[in-house]
Amino acid sequence: EAHEPGPNSPVTLEARVNANLAKILRETPLNPGMTMKREGDGFRVKAEVRENQALYRWILGHGRAIEILRPTSLLKSIVETVRYAADHYA
Repeated sequence: EAHEPGPNSPVTLEARVNANLAKILRETPLNPGMTMKREGDGFRVKAEVRENQALYRWILGHGRAIEILRPTSLLKSIVETVRYAADHYA
């Protein structure tokens, strides 16, 4: 989605997801090379994606179902967005 605002640079996303999101990702992978391994009561996902607003919306839309592990720059952006929103709803 080259038209999406944001850095739009390719990054390797690593995240923990719950079983429900894992099911969705099995049916609709982030890319053909995506990997998913069971980890505790969830799954660890790794995929090459583009860092842009569409990715941020997708992550934020899944709320507690996903925890970003890498890249750190993406994690920091998500944390900043969530903190900003939390401050406004506190």
